[in-house]
Amino acid sequence: MDRENVALEELKLLQAIIARQDQMRFRIKTWATTIFSALSLALFTEKIELSTSSFLLAALLVSGLFWALDAIYRTSEERAIRRAKVVEECIESAGPYKGPKIAASLSTTGSWREFMGALQRARVFALYVILILLAVAISVIEAFQS
Repeated sequence: MDRENVALEELKLLQAIIARQDQMRFRIKTWATTIFSALSLALFTEKIELSTSSFLLAALLVSGLFWALDAIYRTSEERAIRRAKVVEECIESAGPYKGPKIAASLSTTGSWREFMGALQRARVFALYVILILLAVAISVIEAFQS
């Protein structure tokens, strides 16, 4: 294979990786919303005994764990996106292509900084902040009704 074909193959693989990561993040958000909804239903039904404080703790724990999991996948997705940009630039400019480097680009070190950055991105935290605010609001409403 010549250099351009190898670059195109790497780009296709990176695009597939990005799509998988995005799909996994969608699933994570779906599961977080589903579990939060189940906890909310459990709080308001009489068949299941769930105190307001237990609901709040469980909802915060679920939101926090799924937020972190979402950030982990977002970090990996961003690494693949950065590598895809490098490959695209090499293809466009016919510049020096150094690759394929999929494994190296997805397993770089310094992941705490990237992870913390991903936690702060609106595409990651928006749903979880809403779930946390809802949990607090539901807990306050339930406490006043009791």
